Amino acid sequence: ISPKETDKLEKEVTQMLTSEINKICKSFYDTLQDATPDHNYLVTKKVGVAKGVRKYKDSLVIPGYDGENNMVTLQFIFSDGNKRFKKNSRPKGAFFVIGEIQKEMYMAEGYATAYSIYKATGKSVIMGFNCGNLLDASRSFAALHPDTKVTIVADNDIPKDGHIMGVGEEKARETGLDVIVIPSEGMDANDYLNSGRNLKTYLEKRPAGGLDLTFDYDLNKDLFPPDWL
Repeated sequence: ISPKETDKLEKEVTQMLTSEINKICKSFYDTLQDATPDHNYLVTKKVGVAKGVRKYKDSLVIPGYDGENNMVTLQFIFSDGNKRFKKNSRPKGAFFVIGEIQKEMYMAEGYATAYSIYKATGKSVIMGFNCGNLLDASRSFAALHPDTKVTIVADNDIPKDGHIMGVGEEKARETGLDVIVIPSEGMDANDYLNSGRNLKTYLEKRPAGGLDLTFDYDLNKDLFPPDWL
């Protein structure tokens, strides 16, 4: 058998296995019931249940889709916040949408972060599962919805190993899309919203891709009257 024929055979086998794994994900997902808002992770993060999120034992189950709208993976989020993908599934490039498809949408990493943006703004949000998947997930989404303008809301991770920005912002900027970074270091959109700050105003008034601005209402929340002697 020639090298060309070997490559063709390997490609066919890979496609068959991928198709079978997709079917397994879909079949398993179809047996599950919708998640309920009393799940410990949702309560802890102060977020709700998006359409399409289901439950399996003590975990939430979130489906991930590819650029052909195939269900290619399932993410399990346990009560303690730990996350796992279904074994042998393909999370690379997978995404999940909270809300309906709109002309302008936000994109974020994890579920709690994405739902917090949806909760604060009312705009639909694309979930990329993790920062390392933002580029591939954004491409998958664009393949289905090329006319939708997407703005990424990046986690403000603390820079490490001499980097000038955190990994969340780095990976977000690699997509080439407009990026808005949460202003407080070490915070994501869920942290920012739950700290009592106005996430909607920050996202809608801050120019995407522009200067890093801090608004007076954010400064005021961090200032306290002095204890006079």
